[in-house]
Amino acid sequence: MRYANTPDLAQLFGIHAFSVSKAFAPAYVARRFDGKIYDLEKVAAIITQASGHELTAEDLPDLVRRSKAIQMLAELGVQRSLRAWCYWAAEGQGPRVFLIGKRAYYLRPEVIAWGERLALCRRGFVPR
Repeated sequence: MRYANTPDLAQLFGIHAFSVSKAFAPAYVARRFDGKIYDLEKVAAIITQASGHELTAEDLPDLVRRSKAIQMLAELGVQRSLRAWCYWAAEGQGPRVFLIGKRAYYLRPEVIAWGERLALCRRGFVPR
């Protein structure tokens, strides 16, 4: 999928359609009956520029919000607070943080790998 309309992007990122139009205005391509059409490569480039981490259009469906990432770690048996996630982001530790507006998103595979690593450290194993 190379293009997406406003409602699809709003659902993907869990934000309002107005916020999609505001955040991704440079990625606007055309207008159809079901909303504005955005180039996903340009959307990924906007997110990459804002976050400083490389992101491709194929990675967009794997983005999860910070609240979902906290739930994913809890399912792995590793309880971490919102404060811990903010600390990791500030220190450059943990999974890469992608910013869309003021919201933080993470890649699902990186959150799972980070959670497994934390679970191993908790059990006394230190992965290299």
